Amino acid sequence: MPVLIKDDIERLIDMRRSALLDANTDALARLLHEHYRYVDSLGRVLPREAYLASRRSREVEFVRHEITELEVRELESPRAALATCCIHDIGRYLGERFEARYHAVHICIRAGDGWLFLLGQSTTIAASGS
Repeated sequence: MPVLIKDDIERLIDMRRSALLDANTDALARLLHEHYRYVDSLGRVLPREAYLASRRSREVEFVRHEITELEVRELESPRAALATCCIHDIGRYLGERFEARYHAVHICIRAGDGWLFLLGQSTTIAASGS
């Protein structure tokens, strides 16, 4: 895979991370394709506008959103990419403090000179001993 695509996707994921931490839904909206879908760790399927509404409502407020084990794979050269990673979140969900770890998957597609998220899914990683 060309290094440029990997760098582009890593930059896109970092911009999403910053938008989440800053609660900047305008910046987040610019990163999402018009047909974006997100499957959250509760199993809810959120179309783009519902996902953005959940962020605007501050349903989840992030204090930490650490991304590790990021892998990027080109799907359709050079139009699509698959990114997988682990996420460690600390924040508040409906006002209550939480800390959780997830496996995340993102499908990204080329849009003009840049990239947009088309699909995202987060799955909770069970605590050890569970």
